[in-house]
Amino acid sequence: MTGCVTIPAMSESDSPPADLDRFCVSCGYNLRNLPSDRCPECGTTFDPNQSAAPQIPWSYRRSLGRRKAFWRTVRLATFKTKDFAREIDRPVSLADAKSFRRVVALHAFVPIAIAASVLYFDMLQLVRHPWYLHDVFGSIVQWLGWPVMLVSIWLFLIQAMGVCSYFFHPKWLPKVQQNRAVAMSYYACAPWAYLLPAAVIAAAMLFIEAANGHDAPIQIVGIVSVVVVSIVAVQSLLIWFLPYKLLRRRFHCGSARLLLLNATIPVALALLAVLTVGLINLAYWGGALMLMTLI
Repeated sequence: MTGCVTIPAMSESDSPPADLDRFCVSCGYNLRNLPSDRCPECGTTFDPNQSAAPQIPWSYRRSLGRRKAFWRTVRLATFKTKDFAREIDRPVSLADAKSFRRVVALHAFVPIAIAASVLYFDMLQLVRHPWYLHDVFGSIVQWLGWPVMLVSIWLFLIQAMGVCSYFFHPKWLPKVQQNRAVAMSYYACAPWAYLLPAAVIAAAMLFIEAANGHDAPIQIVGIVSVVVVSIVAVQSLLIWFLPYKLLRRRFHCGSARLLLLNATIPVALALLAVLTVGLINLAYWGGALMLMTLI
């Protein structure tokens, strides 16, 4: 497959493919064991010698190494969507896809958790006043609020990275392909992984500005601002448009379905943020305040 990495021989510890069914890219006809190189249903030609084994590097992480397999999969899914979308014609492991989503969520969680923790500690002045001897309960509530906040962020990320799966099983696909498509949808979260290196770059730029203090030249402030804003903008666009690109390239969805996906993703993310980060923290602090009034 053009643009894919060279896959080593699958070891016994690697996930074996669920089946070797291959489907026509045009009509979805099962091409397994056909003697010719043409689909009998629609006439589309295909390469019968092309490997039917999965070509997603993450499926071979035990052979390639987790870090190498992860970043190769991220790059493949993010920047080579045409090649990556063809993986629906091969067996796609749902367990591997969910495992990939968890690792992506971890890469996104680290910078978000650090930024949220800095704001949390600053708002409650926990560094300056880590404990109040005259208010033990209040101190406990403040410190417990920190892991509650982090858990709510993690739940948001895990759910947010599965939002587009509802669009990835169009009814006109065979059942096997629908299952593979749902697994593929979890790989659509790949751009979230770039939050970690993007945050490192942004933090470095902000550190450069802070190191110059109030005497920082206006050029440095401008450059830092442009870089940080550009990183956030590019990251947001990648997260938003990758599911759209996968659907358009592989499933030939109608304009209405694609527009609905584009409109749904930001709305769904906002709603999930309210239901996870918002409600969990609101419930915690509301309950804590009620207990404080009773004590």
